[in-house]
Amino acid sequence: MVINASQYVNGANGVNGVNGINHNTSYWRTGGSSFAQGVFNRPGTQFGRNNSPSTPDFREEASTIRRRADEMREVLGEMRGRNATTLFSTMQAVSANTDRLLIESTSTLASVRPQNFSVEVTQLATEQRNEGVAMQSDESAWDVGFLEGENQIVIESGGRSFNITFDVAENATARQAQESMAAAINAQTGMTGVAASVSVNQAENTSTITLQTTETGTETQDGVNFTVRDSGGGIAAAITGVDETTQNAQNAVYRVHRGNVTGFERTSASNEVDLGQGVTGTLRETGTTAVTFAASNTSAQVDAMRDAVSAFNNLMTAARATGGRLEESLHTVAITSESALARVGITINQNGSLAINEERMTAAAESGALERFVSDGANGVGFLGRLENISRSVQQNPLAYTQNRDNFQNNFQWNAQIHSAMNLGMLFDTFM
Repeated sequence: MVINASQYVNGANGVNGVNGINHNTSYWRTGGSSFAQGVFNRPGTQFGRNNSPSTPDFREEASTIRRRADEMREVLGEMRGRNATTLFSTMQAVSANTDRLLIESTSTLASVRPQNFSVEVTQLATEQRNEGVAMQSDESAWDVGFLEGENQIVIESGGRSFNITFDVAENATARQAQESMAAAINAQTGMTGVAASVSVNQAENTSTITLQTTETGTETQDGVNFTVRDSGGGIAAAITGVDETTQNAQNAVYRVHRGNVTGFERTSASNEVDLGQGVTGTLRETGTTAVTFAASNTSAQVDAMRDAVSAFNNLMTAARATGGRLEESLHTVAITSESALARVGITINQNGSLAINEERMTAAAESGALERFVSDGANGVGFLGRLENISRSVQQNPLAYTQNRDNFQNNFQWNAQIHSAMNLGMLFDTFM
């Protein structure tokens, strides 16, 4: 039995509501497979899918928004993941007066923002100094009291006595004798903790030998860490004046005040002190100095947020091209977070994209507001957290975000027509 194609089309239209099913042959023969093939070979169609101009192919759009969602999650992962410590956790302590207090390290705290404080210094740590008397540099060493040949002094330090021996040549000057004495003392500095130096006043043609401890601070009450005396019948210590202490050693005394809380008195043998919160500093003068914290990587933070905003805008552009519900989702997240975005220098354009105010964002980075904005995005909350949830959902099912309700229904209806046509073909097979 042979059926005219036009008769079949009319019948199909009446039974199944298939509109405009055309065949490339004038006759349609029995056999469901032949009929189904004719339907599927309809111009502009593929199996189970309508690619006609009225219902576009969403696979390319789905691939695009999936790729943009991947980029969005990658940027957010970098910001809150392995780069978070570098971007947001390193805070720079800043001294209000570097002549008085020099800050030498930063605070790296992953979860707690450091608290500003002040340092009150009442006493600096000093070394013990035994500064000698000035001698005429070119005067004969013998004339001023040095022995010709071997001279001896004793340095007592740390409960031990150290014999120091030095030679003075026959025609040596006072300065040369001082320098020989200093060299012998410095040869045992590692054991005595005492170093010597000779200073020269060219204008007055004088030279002076000075002994001092190599470290500041003291464990004694009087601040005398070493003594010097003559030995072996010589008077080198006495005539140079190094047997007298001119500056006692002392420890630094300071307090660290946090907020309205007065800090307790602290002492340190060194002027390099631990100020807490991962900060060390060098005390240089007495007085009170304020210490504040600022993000040390403000430019890197702004760059990271710029990448996030760019990724958002790219995803929004892809969403707008599909006409799907992703655009609405992104717009909703932005609008409901408008105040939080504004606090870190981000504004919403009329088309739903985001824009950055560099000056305001830099200020937000310096004040820590940008760090809080990012941390609020953890665990799926805040703007960034909700944005990550959407991006994850797009990754898992991008097709669901490419079609609005009408387009999705059009695709569904066309697929239903295909199934109806297949069933009709099977029905003809049965009766023929």
